[in-house]
Amino acid sequence: MTHMRERPTHTARTVPSPRSTAFARVIVIAVLWPAPVPAAENPHSTTPALPEAPAPRPTTDLYGDPLPPGAVARLGSVRLRHYGLADFFIRPDGRTARTVGRDGFLRTWDLATGRQTEAHALRGEFGRATGQSESVPVGGMARPMQEPQLLFSPDRRFLAAIFNSRVVVWDAGTGHELRALARTNVVMQRGRFSPNGQTLALLEHDRLVLLEWRSGREQNLNFRVGRDDNSLTLCSDQFSPDGRRLIVSNGFRNVSVHVYEVAGAGELFKLEECDHLPYVVSPDNKWLAVARGGQDIYLHLHDLATGSERGKIKLEGSACSIAFSPDGATVAISEQIEDNKAIVRLVDPGTRKERARYELNEAPAWMKFSPDGKRIACELVSGTVLVPTGPGCLVPCQNSEHARMTFSPDGRQLVGTAYDVQRLRVWDAATGREEHDHPAQVVRVGGGRTDRSPSFAVAPDSRLLAAGERHPGAVRLWNLGDGRLVRQLVPGDDTRWGEQLVFSADGGTLVAGDDSGALKYIDTRTGAVGRVIELEFPDAAPDAQLGFRGFRPTGVWVSPDLRWAVGLMRSNAPRALVRDLSLDAPVRPVGFPGDVGAWAWPNVAVWVAKERGAGLVVVSAVTGLTRVRLPGFYPWGGPVVFSPDGRLLAAVGEGHQHVVVREVATGRAVATVATGRVYCLTLAPDDRTLVTTGVNGLRVWDLATGRARTPHTGRVLPADHFLPESREIVFTPDGRRVVSNLADGTGLVWDLGAFTRERLGPAPDDAPQAALWADLESDDAKTGYGAVWRLIEAPPDATVRFLGERLKPVVGPDPQLVRRAIADLGHDDFFKREAAMGRLATLGPLVAADLDRAARGDESPEVRQRAGQLVGKWSDPVPKGETLRAVRAITALERIGTAHARKVLAKLAAGASGAQQTEEARAALARMDARRAKP
Repeated sequence: MTHMRERPTHTARTVPSPRSTAFARVIVIAVLWPAPVPAAENPHSTTPALPEAPAPRPTTDLYGDPLPPGAVARLGSVRLRHYGLADFFIRPDGRTARTVGRDGFLRTWDLATGRQTEAHALRGEFGRATGQSESVPVGGMARPMQEPQLLFSPDRRFLAAIFNSRVVVWDAGTGHELRALARTNVVMQRGRFSPNGQTLALLEHDRLVLLEWRSGREQNLNFRVGRDDNSLTLCSDQFSPDGRRLIVSNGFRNVSVHVYEVAGAGELFKLEECDHLPYVVSPDNKWLAVARGGQDIYLHLHDLATGSERGKIKLEGSACSIAFSPDGATVAISEQIEDNKAIVRLVDPGTRKERARYELNEAPAWMKFSPDGKRIACELVSGTVLVPTGPGCLVPCQNSEHARMTFSPDGRQLVGTAYDVQRLRVWDAATGREEHDHPAQVVRVGGGRTDRSPSFAVAPDSRLLAAGERHPGAVRLWNLGDGRLVRQLVPGDDTRWGEQLVFSADGGTLVAGDDSGALKYIDTRTGAVGRVIELEFPDAAPDAQLGFRGFRPTGVWVSPDLRWAVGLMRSNAPRALVRDLSLDAPVRPVGFPGDVGAWAWPNVAVWVAKERGAGLVVVSAVTGLTRVRLPGFYPWGGPVVFSPDGRLLAAVGEGHQHVVVREVATGRAVATVATGRVYCLTLAPDDRTLVTTGVNGLRVWDLATGRARTPHTGRVLPADHFLPESREIVFTPDGRRVVSNLADGTGLVWDLGAFTRERLGPAPDDAPQAALWADLESDDAKTGYGAVWRLIEAPPDATVRFLGERLKPVVGPDPQLVRRAIADLGHDDFFKREAAMGRLATLGPLVAADLDRAARGDESPEVRQRAGQLVGKWSDPVPKGETLRAVRAITALERIGTAHARKVLAKLAAGASGAQQTEEARAALARMDARRAKP
């Protein structure tokens, strides 16, 4: 039996306004009304269509930065933000910083304002460094399968890219290519510049090489890279400050430290049994400090020139990091004493006398002295702390979790990256206050790419966007009118939110499914987490055939009406447990024939392997029954999406140069659009508009004509701003705007009113209406949907009257006869049982609900078995003839959306349950009700 258990509620954290300081906590109380939108195309429709003419749009975002043409708001800020940020340095003036990213650009930033002041594209052909085609330039390159390492030289003069067997070096000031080298039969894993920038130390598969990149001359160090039990390369290396020596550690256990002379590539000395503990060279090139020992650990101080030991310092715990002051007169040692107890000691390396110590809850994994030696930035898991070298108190840096920082030349600021590696962060080195603390991203960005599985939902009134992430777990609420961050919700525990987000019909509640199998009900007005339903699944297998044992879902999906919850188990045989949240009923196991590719409640797109028919199958998430099979329809490595109403399915076609849109009811192609290579795609609520992002930027397509609603040359955003791995473009329910999640972590709200749509022809008279009525039942989905679109464009009153006169509700079988036939499934006479099976089989889906209840009820075993057999072999049949015509006509009536159209749909919805026409009409009415709901 499934149980519901209430969990304690959590409070939400309110985000400061953009211009507040980091310590000012301002509660944002705002009415979430967006900018005015144009009237719908059809003035009689309650379903808004895309406007013909664009309304006046803002040209800058909330912070005064320019918006690309067609965009009306930005979610987050582009200040100090660089897509694929790989490395940076602060210029000697201390006022500007330069960054390089995997978008192929060098950018310069004003640290006082956060604005970009310069941008230079890397010259030459970046394909030499990435393994891509040499004809692909940097600015428009396709994303490589693996990212190159990009690094500046310590003297800030050069920039290198290292990838597979290629090395490219540029001028760090202009971006001009200076040298491109292709190394044969080697795979390079990383590199490091010497202090003067003339030599690169390259770590290859199992060796270290010194490469003079100007001449191409290389020296192979007599050094073999060690590996652990999992064959992972374990090697760290660093140049001495004068560049004359290279210090390398090797191995996982019984670590050794080797010191090489760079000029001759000869080994000077080697230190054994260092136990994989830290080492560092003093700035004056005098000392090499290495932590070594067994039960008693010492920090050994060696002469860097000879290797002779000049002294040692006994440690009180395990050494975690070591750092020298700029003048070399002080060494800082971080030590972990025990759980929740650590110290940082400041010691004179000459006399080995302790000068000061500070107690912390954890030992810093990294430490850096300020240029004047008065402060030490200590990186903790919980954030960076500034430790004084003289009298003073510890100063925590705000919002600095997982931060890696460097001091500005004057020591007044700390600049670096934190978890969000797509932008620079700036802190005041005296107070720890973060500068430029405006909201930065729609979802967090880590490792150079967006969260692998972000989730987005737009409120029914199209005013509020909820953006969820799994790592580390948070939900952000954004105002789509001006791009303002309304609030951020944090779970208060270790669970990960954002598996799926669903708004209630009135927009007042947001339901978030997490990876623990729980549903959290969030009040969007206050941000408070109220009701928490924890779906507890039984340990015993509820269905031995499906083999559920100790099932725990990897995520929970919720239907838009908040009635159904589906917990998906990702395994070799994809399965799910389904629960009706409106009833205290047990979960039901559902098996899927393949891997889940897309959701549009209640439809699930499943990819089937070759041995099972190869292609795509659309199944019901609630019953697992197959709706339609699309043999030979593959994802081809691209995204797969349903339209919001689940009627259409779009996927990238073979060759990655076009998108195929299919009608789910029949599985046949409605349109094939020559989009070029795309990264993301989505279908609009009007079932006629496709939006893609890819090598041609963001584009809007008309499925009726197959043509773009923007000129091919009218790119509204460069292609390098989009990330292929990102799969999210979200339409607002009114269909007027689309939100795109960009590769740099920000989002843009686009007004589709700027992209006018051509009419398909003049309004049809009676004779053409009759022709369109005939086209509605065509086996050619393109012809059928062409008739749907023409009917939607026609005068609504005449069209609805025409369809209403011809559409009739489905009459179901006599309920008494159905009950009698089900009872006969358990008759003593075998022939009567078979005859009952035959009668029920001819009725098909019209009696599916009755048979499902019988299969799960208290009937005899014979009745349950036979009823289950009938239900198990049924799926929603591909509609033909009058049924197909009615299904498509219902699509037109829903889009027309007038009161008269609603009456016709209500008449059809009163037909026999289980009939496809009836269920389509009921679903259309439910969607119309949701669009009319007010928060």
